[in-house]
Amino acid sequence: MIPTTYVSASALLTWGYFDGYIRVKLRTDQKQRVLLKGKLTNPVTCCSTVPDCPLLFVGHSSGSIAVYYMTFDSSKGSINVLQQPTYLYGHQGPITIIRVCLAFGVFVSASLDGTCILWDLNSLSYVRSIRPEHPVQLVAMSNVTGDIAIVIDSGEQSTLQLYNINCRLNGEISTQILIHSLCFSCAPEGISVNVIATGMENGQIQFWSTWDLTPVSVIETEKFTLPVTSVTFSADSQHLYATNSDGVLVIWGNRELDKPPKYHSLP
Repeated sequence: MIPTTYVSASALLTWGYFDGYIRVKLRTDQKQRVLLKGKLTNPVTCCSTVPDCPLLFVGHSSGSIAVYYMTFDSSKGSINVLQQPTYLYGHQGPITIIRVCLAFGVFVSASLDGTCILWDLNSLSYVRSIRPEHPVQLVAMSNVTGDIAIVIDSGEQSTLQLYNINCRLNGEISTQILIHSLCFSCAPEGISVNVIATGMENGQIQFWSTWDLTPVSVIETEKFTLPVTSVTFSADSQHLYATNSDGVLVIWGNRELDKPPKYHSLP
């Protein structure tokens, strides 16, 4: 039997329309429908949620974050949101990234104003801020340690910074090859060593130590040379999935393991 995390609902959210609305699509054969009506005076800039979380986070150009409660009707196969959100204020520029970490009950938001904010997921309240020298391009959180990795881009190089859950800097490293994506592995601590994976502009995937950002290893192949726009590990961290700017998907696995990876089941 394959261990899985069952997800009761999955949906594709899109935004950036002329009317400011957020639209949803639950099946490939289903037409998009309006999930939330937005305001043209305060456009939506990003959305985020994770499996098993009843909250939808919507970032706006004003710097505010609207948090909606979602409901799913399995009999009708529909998803809805309560129309009275909780608003969070802390940024002074458009929200660019929202990352949720259910394991530690927190989420992180990043803005063009150059700040990252750590929020409490249960009370929806401010916790701490990270203020790097340049706007944050990428953010990832570890479900194992609660650490926060961010990438800032100065134009000529990318800087990877590692913070603990108290927003204290644990390490920093710069690279002339720009970083386009990143994620944490999520293997159990004590029996495994976790890494941060970064997708590079030249098609390589670099692994960094989650302790001090020491380079660990590099994956490279002649068939994968375009910028790596997305990287993620399987639930057991034995398979790594990556896509590049041309839409090519590549999966790397551990040859020593003769078993399928854990995965999230999406009906």
